[in-house]
Amino acid sequence: MILLLCIVAWIGQNQFSSDTLNPFKKLFGHGTHQSGKENRSDSMSDTAKKNIVSVHTDTVNRSDSILPASGKSTAVKSSLKSAEDTGKISAAKVADSILAQAIKDSAKVDSLRADSVAAVAAALAAAAQSPCASDTMMPWVTPDPAGGLHYGAVSVVLSANKICRVEYRLSHGAWADYSGKAVAITKSDTLFFRATDSCGKKMDERFDAYTIKADQSVKRCPGDMIFVDAGSGVCIDRFEWPNRKGVKPFSNVSFYQANDSCFLSGKRLCTTKEWSDACSGPAKSRYPYGTKYEPRICVTHDTARLKSGAMPECRSWYGAFDMSGNLSEWTSTHSEGNGDFYNVMGGFWQSAGQADCFDERYSYFPQNRHNPVGFRCCKDPTAQ
Repeated sequence: MILLLCIVAWIGQNQFSSDTLNPFKKLFGHGTHQSGKENRSDSMSDTAKKNIVSVHTDTVNRSDSILPASGKSTAVKSSLKSAEDTGKISAAKVADSILAQAIKDSAKVDSLRADSVAAVAAALAAAAQSPCASDTMMPWVTPDPAGGLHYGAVSVVLSANKICRVEYRLSHGAWADYSGKAVAITKSDTLFFRATDSCGKKMDERFDAYTIKADQSVKRCPGDMIFVDAGSGVCIDRFEWPNRKGVKPFSNVSFYQANDSCFLSGKRLCTTKEWSDACSGPAKSRYPYGTKYEPRICVTHDTARLKSGAMPECRSWYGAFDMSGNLSEWTSTHSEGNGDFYNVMGGFWQSAGQADCFDERYSYFPQNRHNPVGFRCCKDPTAQ
């Protein structure tokens, strides 16, 4: 113990020197370790230097490689800028082209509009100078009341469908201008009439024959019916049911409804013969107004039925109205073609020339209601 203390004290007095510690270094191997450390340090320095040089060289290489890339980027940007400028120029050219075409189209439209306006103006000017160029309506004159059988004197009014000059005369008279004053017919006579408009269009001469009789024969029938002296004679409604002038007649009626309506009013449906006699008159004319079809006299060329008596000339010789057109009419006579059906007479508003006094139709089921079909009633006359 004393020996160890002495050694420590000696060491404190004689500080460690490299030489002094050599024995210890040799003893503990510190000399070898230090030499290895120095060698390792030299080796590490060389490696570090090499690495630094390598890194520097690599950095320089990368820098060199980046520089061309940067140049390429600039070139790309330059190309894009050029393309953008080219696109702008192309878009501007397209826009200019579209605008130019639009201006041309607008000019064409304006030209066409101007041409149209000019054409319309020219047409209006021509029409103003010559109104006859656009006037295609022929003059037409209607006598009211129309010819046929009348009980007592009548006063006839001549109505034209347009402004025109109307002339008339009786059987033994001279032509005279019609002033609007009714023409008095006190005895059987024939009234002639014609018309000319300001453009020179003419209605050919027409005539209606009036037969004037004493009124005692009308007493055989009710006031809303007329007497037909054919055969044993019959009374027939003046107008289609409900037999009132100025009222639209009932349509869409079945045979049984028509038959019941007549029965409840103290009347009956007409037979086919009674109906045809009342329509054709003593002359047995094909139409109630004469032998030739005339589309402007009855409701046979229209789109719907009209009010009863709306067409004054659509009157039979006996005085029954609308027996041609307006509505077809049920009769009580079974059809010879099919006994389960009844004859329907007179045609309707679109029947044209087929709407005559003798055309028998039987294609309507009696139990069904039919739009263009109506009826009128008959009654046996009272004894004289």
